[in-house]
Amino acid sequence: MSGGRTPPAGVVLAGGMGGRLGLDKASLRLWGPEGPTLLERAASLVLEAVGRVLVVGRETAAFPCLVDETPGLGPAGGIASALRRLDEPCLVLGCDLPLMDADTLRRLLAAWKNHRKEETLATVWRNRESGLWEPLAAVYEPGFLPLLDAGLALGERKMARLLPGDRVCFLEYGGMEALPFFNLNRQADLALLRRCFELAGTAGICPANPRGAC
Repeated sequence: MSGGRTPPAGVVLAGGMGGRLGLDKASLRLWGPEGPTLLERAASLVLEAVGRVLVVGRETAAFPCLVDETPGLGPAGGIASALRRLDEPCLVLGCDLPLMDADTLRRLLAAWKNHRKEETLATVWRNRESGLWEPLAAVYEPGFLPLLDAGLALGERKMARLLPGDRVCFLEYGGMEALPFFNLNRQADLALLRRCFELAGTAGICPANPRGAC
C-alpha cells in the first residue's frame, strides 16, 4: 500500500475450537495434503496484504503468535487482545473463511486508507441485501478498544452490537461478491465446500486456491 496512511497491522483470529464443526478448523487442508491449512492460507493472505501478520489464539511456528488474553469470548475477545497488544489499526481476518481472496482485502484496505473521519472505529464489509456485517474481514481502530472492553465486561460478544453504526465505514457487497465471506462452521458447510471444490476441479476451475484467487 503506497502513500497516505501506514498499512495496518495484520491479525488472523485462530482461537476457535471448532465445536460446531467437530474438527479443528485452523488445521484443515482443503487443497490437498500438500496444500496450506486454513490458518496458513489466511495468514499468507494477510501477510501479502499488509506485510506482517500476528496469529491470535493459536501457537504456530510459521508466524508470530499472541495468546488470547480472554479465551472463550469468541472473535471479540481475540480482537481486543490484538488491539491491546498492538495499539494501532488492525486488519483482522478469521481463519475460517476459505474463499477469502486478495482482491476483497485490497478493496477493504483501499476504503480504510481513503476514509479519513477521526471518529471512525472500524471499516467493515456489509451485505447490501441482508444488512449483515462481516466482522471477521475488517479493519479495527485502537479507539474501539474501550467500547469493546466495556461490552465484553457486560457479556456482549456480537460485533454489530459493540460497534456504533454511525462510527463504521461500510463497504457494500452483493451477489457473487458474497463468496469470500463463506464461513466454515458446521459439517454441512464443509460438505458443501468440498462438493463445490470437486465440481470446480472437474470443470478445470479452482474456486479458492492458496494464492487467494476465486
